[in-house]
Order: sequence, then structure tokens, then C-alpha cells
Amino acid sequence: MDTSTACGICFKKGIKVYPVKVGGTWRVEVKEEGQKAIRYKKPLKEGTDTGKALEATYIFLAKKIIKKQNDSI
Repeated sequence: MDTSTACGICFKKGIKVYPVKVGGTWRVEVKEEGQKAIRYKKPLKEGTDTGKALEATYIFLAKKIIKKQNDSI
């Protein structure tokens, strides 16, 4: 699955993934509509590591959404 498809699936479900600066490091935070934001504990390096982590998180969440939809059928 490519990143743009994964982002589209997540956006339709009201899920946003973004980096947050915590102290001297960056972390990934996930916010769903009507839910409290979840911040992952793994620190990221600035630059490409952050971008790759956001892409991987969007793809992971999109696959989870698709699996949940297929299981409910």
C-alpha cells in the first residue's frame, strides 16, 4: 500500500498522524476524532526518520482499518 492511499483512508476515518517535539526529541502522535491523542514513546531523529515513521504509521493504521472492515462483513 502506498502512503497517499493510506493517508486517504485514515483521513476519511478522522485519523491524523503528526510529529510532536518532546524535550530534545520528536515523537509520533495519533489523534482520532472524539478520542484523546496517543503519543508513541519511541524517540525519533529529525529529518528522514520522522518522515518514515509517519508514513509507516499511516500505512499500519490504514491496514488495521481495512482488516476491521473485512472482519465485520
